[in-house]
Amino acid sequence: MKSANFPLFFVRVRVLQMYRMFAEAGIPYLLVLLFIGWLLGLSFLGKLKQTEHWSWALLIGVVALTRHFARKDILFLKHLTIYKPILYIAEYLVLLSPLLFVIAFYQAMSTILLGILLTVLVAFLPIPKLRDKISYFNFSWIPLSLFEWRVGFRKMWTMILFFYLATLMMAQYEAGIVIFTLFMSMLIPSFFNECEPKEWLPQPFSLSEKVVIQISVWTLIMLPQMLLFFFFHASLWYIALIAWYFGAMVTAFCVAYKYSLWSPFRKDVAIEKVASIFVGMMMIIFTSPACIFAIWYYWRKAKRNLMGNE
Repeated sequence: MKSANFPLFFVRVRVLQMYRMFAEAGIPYLLVLLFIGWLLGLSFLGKLKQTEHWSWALLIGVVALTRHFARKDILFLKHLTIYKPILYIAEYLVLLSPLLFVIAFYQAMSTILLGILLTVLVAFLPIPKLRDKISYFNFSWIPLSLFEWRVGFRKMWTMILFFYLATLMMAQYEAGIVIFTLFMSMLIPSFFNECEPKEWLPQPFSLSEKVVIQISVWTLIMLPQMLLFFFFHASLWYIALIAWYFGAMVTAFCVAYKYSLWSPFRKDVAIEKVASIFVGMMMIIFTSPACIFAIWYYWRKAKRNLMGNE
């Protein structure tokens, strides 16, 4: 295949992969996502005119950067003769096209141009290799009781550190802590993909203690963010508490869902699809109460499952 045609071919492959993912997930999952997207879209459109354009351009850049640092096809692309940044730009613009279309609807062309410029700059950033990240930062000092965080930090410490420092520097803006919370809420479910061996579980194993420990880690991570937010926006203190609560709920759900399917003979749990629905429901005020029921439901399943695997 000619290298000139490869970017379009690669983008088409990505689109087909998304189609296959939705086809495998089934119509109910797709309908739930569309409903959540519709409600979020109404909220998004309502706030677009009230928000400074540069912040939406920054959101475009953040989405592109998240995808850029999470790439797992570096070894495959390394053997191709095509200029990699051109390929990255084409793929990221396809990914961002729904957001760009909505912004174009409000004729905010300066925002689109700035967002595209940030996407182009992101495409030229070096991508840290997973092997290098693991060799230099093993995070073996994290105890096995926090197995999920050890695995997550090993895989994504560069991206987490970048966003952590970036959002700390954005503390003078109300959106900083919100951006970090949403970013971590998208990452945390991937920490719970792997199932630890039965020998690593403390005996007797307490699900409630596991949740308390996991939420304590989330609290420590959020503490600097919350303190800076209180310093700059004392009158909006409740936003920081809502951000902490949002992440704590996502963490509790991931624990309950993982152990509802955990088995000593199982290597991983597919949690991202269910967790994405949970995060979407948490973002909508009308559906967020149902998230408490979801945690309770999987909590009961997890307790029964753990009793059956003793």
